[in-house]
Amino acid sequence: MEVAYGEGHGQCRFSCGTATMNAGLEELAIMVEGADTGALKETKQVIESHLVRFTFRENLQPLAWRD
Repeated sequence: MEVAYGEGHGQCRFSCGTATMNAGLEELAIMVEGADTGALKETKQVIESHLVRFTFRENLQPLAWRD
């Protein structure tokens, strides 16, 4: 997996797609891209499963994905 990050910004390139994240003071905005609908769905699942795993103490609610 290829990762790039800087102040409040990060990008992860998975085999299924790319996730670009921008952290604000109150929210984390995530944009995902995939070659097709299946790859896009898989990329969203990878991101969400990792966030749930790493934020287990914070009672993270399901992500509200927008198309």
